[in-house]
Amino acid sequence: MKTLIVPCAGKSSRFSGMPPKWLLKYPDGSLMVRKAMDGLPLNAYDRIIVTAVKEHVEAYDVNNKLDIALQGLPCDYELCVLEEFTSCQAETVYKTLKKFSVTGSFSVKDSDNYIKIKDSDNADFVAGVDMHKFPREIERLSSKSFLMVNDQGIITDIIEKKIVSQFISIGMYGFSSTDLFCEAFEHLAETKGMANEIYLSHVISYLIGTKKSVYSYNEADDYEDWGTKKDWYKVLKDKSTYFVNVEDIIVKKNSDDETSIILNDENVEFLKTIFQKGSQIILLSAQDQDYLSKIERKLGESGIDIHASVSGCYLSHQRLFKSFSEEIPYPSCEAYNIKADDRIGALIREEE
Repeated sequence: MKTLIVPCAGKSSRFSGMPPKWLLKYPDGSLMVRKAMDGLPLNAYDRIIVTAVKEHVEAYDVNNKLDIALQGLPCDYELCVLEEFTSCQAETVYKTLKKFSVTGSFSVKDSDNYIKIKDSDNADFVAGVDMHKFPREIERLSSKSFLMVNDQGIITDIIEKKIVSQFISIGMYGFSSTDLFCEAFEHLAETKGMANEIYLSHVISYLIGTKKSVYSYNEADDYEDWGTKKDWYKVLKDKSTYFVNVEDIIVKKNSDDETSIILNDENVEFLKTIFQKGSQIILLSAQDQDYLSKIERKLGESGIDIHASVSGCYLSHQRLFKSFSEEIPYPSCEAYNIKADDRIGALIREEE
């Protein structure tokens, strides 16, 4: 029996004025807690347990939201409801194991990040990234835990909030034995100075040091962090929807037929940059759909997949209406007025 536990029992204090962060909607409409499971080898698990606190379950219609959001999982999810907030994630996991009588091996996955990762051959593992190889800058390094990894890919220690290596723990952990985990947690909870906040890294470090457990380093192929409101807002910004008029912005002025279509290379390069970050691009044009299809093909050759295109649009004033809230902060939409063939990338960067 192999179990995946997704703890969602925190107070979300970093997301003040908003619902619990794991119930926020990702740009594609998925709940954060569901998006946090994307990229995992879910078929490897026999049970998937989401753990939440009664206060949140009752206040935010959690049962109904999860029933909708978690459709299509390889096994039915189970909701573990705790009566009170716990002191730390390790306590949340401990109470979940006890309440749901979990046996065998299990994994724990944070609800506030995305990881693309393969199943580990070793049930005892920690997911991580090598910051020397990871293609994007990793924010808030001082808040991360770091892994000491030997040449055989074995973790010799895990250390909180101290940069001691190039390997960063990113919020997924595997344990071969519920009994060993519970024993370790109970010991640490009785240790002076530890009871207020026991990290899963503390449990793993204890198991490595006293039980001679062998933990493998499992490197993720991709990673996206949503741990703070700033992190979350950056994701929303990177995955914006851009409505772009073709005329005079993508296609240069007086370039109306297939034989004379000349693309604005600088603006195409900007569109490629935002597309690679995850943004959607929707084309608008007064021309017919056949013409837009030609533009889409040309952009495709440049590595840009167009999400949608709308033909026959008026070239007069255009207006966009969109609501804003703490979840999608003001301004939730913006408009840019530019001259024909201007560089749109420079304009946006200047404003930022």
